[in-house]
Amino acid sequence: MKVFAALQLLWIFTEGLGFFGLFLICYSIAVLYVRPWPWLEGAATFLSSFLTIFGAIVTVASVYLPQAESHPAWWHSRVFCRASRVISVLHRDLLLVRSRNTSSCSR
Repeated sequence: MKVFAALQLLWIFTEGLGFFGLFLICYSIAVLYVRPWPWLEGAATFLSSFLTIFGAIVTVASVYLPQAESHPAWWHSRVFCRASRVISVLHRDLLLVRSRNTSSCSR
């Protein structure tokens, strides 16, 4: 029972990290139109990098967690997370092509 409670807490923690990451993404978009928040600007880059690395570590380590049975992906993972990843990758690629910043590739 203690393992189940620990896994539930880990799940809640990782969901919170994901939603905080979503907040940082929304903040970075909102800053384009409104004045930045100085208290968050100082920590946003570090927090974003840290959460990305930590999230990758948790994802990789999750394969070692005990699991009673396999379950299908959650609705928000299938619909929202997948779509947001595809859109963000396409957006990044579009920006890369539009900027034609290939000087770092030729070195």
